Amino acid sequence: MKSTRDELDRIDDAILALLGQRGRLVTALWEQKRAAGVSVVDADRERAIFARLRARATAAGLAPDAVEAVFRRVVGETFLSGR
Repeated sequence: MKSTRDELDRIDDAILALLGQRGRLVTALWEQKRAAGVSVVDADRERAIFARLRARATAAGLAPDAVEAVFRRVVGETFLSGR
């Protein structure tokens, strides 16, 4: 049981690291968009992202609604922290 918990901890740590990396990339993208005079929000891109994630969730045996909810939260929190 300990080895399974340790592995879960490693996965959680990796998820946190990836969330941090994603946040930094989004910040860099927003800076590029602002410098180019382009809107930070791109509704078409968001729809495409969620459609892609839903399809990948299904292929991975995960509930698409749950995966979309998680990623909507990630995107929302990134947006709020990047203002």
